[in-house]
Amino acid sequence: MSAEENSRSTESDGQKHNVQASHKEGCYIATAVYGNYDAPEVLILRTFRDTVPKRTKLGRLFIKMYYAISPQLACKLKNYPCVNNKVKSILDRVVCWISDKEH
Repeated sequence: MSAEENSRSTESDGQKHNVQASHKEGCYIATAVYGNYDAPEVLILRTFRDTVPKRTKLGRLFIKMYYAISPQLACKLKNYPCVNNKVKSILDRVVCWISDKEH
């Protein structure tokens, strides 16, 4: 699969965003919500994913299920800015919780 085939373009709040589709590294929904694969919030979520849930069998199963459904969900978020904002609000709280836990 080429790099072009391995990325998706989404649009939310009138801005076009590139959603990376790397099966091993992508945080599809967070990237769609925050608009950038390298957004600080996305980096925090990826680091958490790589250090906490990946260490357990149940966590790895969750990640596998997430990758099965999240690309389609991320593409649909672009059509629903209100839902996108609610998801962002939830992810903001998760990011704050992770950040507080690390400090």
